[in-house]
Amino acid sequence: MVVIQDPQFNVIFKRSDEIQGIILFNTTTAGEYRFIFANTKSADDITVTLALHTYEDNKEEATEYDFLESGDRVVRGSVANDG
Repeated sequence: MVVIQDPQFNVIFKRSDEIQGIILFNTTTAGEYRFIFANTKSADDITVTLALHTYEDNKEEATEYDFLESGDRVVRGSVANDG
């Protein structure tokens, strides 16, 4: 089961009994949203993959980032590739 809560802990999305799917929702207020995954049917290990994509109207160009081996985040193209 997956549940999404808004900053006031209101459930804005809930889905169960599906192994995969795309979740689309609009944020209604600024703040911290919670993605809750619940494994209530099995004692087995389950792998969860989460891919996030945000979209903002009227945004001219999204900034893309790379991660260095140190874990630091840098703007894509700002560091020469040694590889």
